[in-house]
Amino acid sequence: MAVSTPALMALMLATYYCASAVCSSRTSALAAILTASYPLIFGTSRSFLMDLPVAAASILSIAFLLRSDSLRNWKFVAGFVVSAAFGLWIKESFILYSGVPFILYLAEACLSDSEHRPAIFVRAAAALAIVCLLASPAYLSLFTQFGLFFEAATIGGKIGFPTVFSWDGLTLYFRQMSETMSPVLFVVFSVSFFICAFRRRVGFMLLWFVLTYVVLSLLQVKISRYLMPVFPVAAIITVEGLALFKQSFPFAGRVALLSTFVFCLVQFVVVSFATGPIIGADAFIPKERLGIWQFTKQCSAI
Repeated sequence: MAVSTPALMALMLATYYCASAVCSSRTSALAAILTASYPLIFGTSRSFLMDLPVAAASILSIAFLLRSDSLRNWKFVAGFVVSAAFGLWIKESFILYSGVPFILYLAEACLSDSEHRPAIFVRAAAALAIVCLLASPAYLSLFTQFGLFFEAATIGGKIGFPTVFSWDGLTLYFRQMSETMSPVLFVVFSVSFFICAFRRRVGFMLLWFVLTYVVLSLLQVKISRYLMPVFPVAAIITVEGLALFKQSFPFAGRVALLSTFVFCLVQFVVVSFATGPIIGADAFIPKERLGIWQFTKQCSAI
């Protein structure tokens, strides 16, 4: 609790900061609220897990990167370096969550400014070198234990996870998202994703989400909380899709935005107070899958 609750606040602020790079301030605030209302994220904030601070560090590092003007603005590059090093100190999986958007950003910067491509690569290499230098003390003692990481990566099939290239393995996270977001918010996200697919402004966010999902799906071990760092990206896509819908249909768009906001608040209350105690091992699995659609069942069980 003492660690995860501040991490939740940090994740909300990081989501707002990242969303404001592509959205207005109002929709950015809704993205932060939406992120915190997902049952997976809010439920996890009641337990001591490293996934939440890793998610906050990942989103914050990319938020700085998006403002760095192809790594020219050293103020934001410094922010990226510090937040990335902090994320690596927390957990090595930070490489996965931030690596995909970093490569995407680097590719986009090089394509849009081919004349200065070598300079961009030099700045990127320098930033990564400093990140590695700052994070190295946390990993010096692990150089002789890399075998454990490879063993962990392949142990999933032995303990009941579906094989990687099976239908169940490739769609497991997709099915889990409808539960850990809540079916209603998952539908809103899906519609928003379709709307944003035709807008270049949020193309980076779409690719960030899709490619990270693909990478996670190719891992043998699949646990719903591993999706946590991409949920803020899903929230940004959701609010941007609703904002674009509002531009075409002003009244219906306002209703959709307001309804989403109200639903987030109601779901927040349901997850907080309508489920009984959620602290402890017995509550860990249920709390990841709670949502407003289970309100009646949960209330009757109290």
